[in-house]
Amino acid sequence: MDDRVESDLRVFGHDPAVIAVVVEAQFRARRVCIWQEEPAGDLQLGLRLNPDGVLKLEVANGNAIVLLTSLGLDKESCKAILLSLLRQRLMDPRIRRRLDEDPQISRYVEALTTMAALKPVEGEYHLAWA
Repeated sequence: MDDRVESDLRVFGHDPAVIAVVVEAQFRARRVCIWQEEPAGDLQLGLRLNPDGVLKLEVANGNAIVLLTSLGLDKESCKAILLSLLRQRLMDPRIRRRLDEDPQISRYVEALTTMAALKPVEGEYHLAWA
């Protein structure tokens, strides 16, 4: 554990449960989140669901609609898909050809492929859009 993490743990009085969460976060490359359920309540500590350093895409609205349509996704019906479905779509030769042939969309393929390759330790990750 580095010195900065060690000093931050002093706030929690070196509680073994807190140390266990921090070690688990480091092992799984996940972020730690801290919250209070009530204004004067105890601090809670847990792991974030997303991995550390997760990719984000900034896509203009027009390109986003074309991208979702090219992936065969209905932008109105849902706001998230399983990454396993994204992997399937990117492996489909027809979909991949559509993505690669559009110069406005092809620049996002590498990032989408990287996202699709993420393997969770538990559960399944989602690609979400807003």
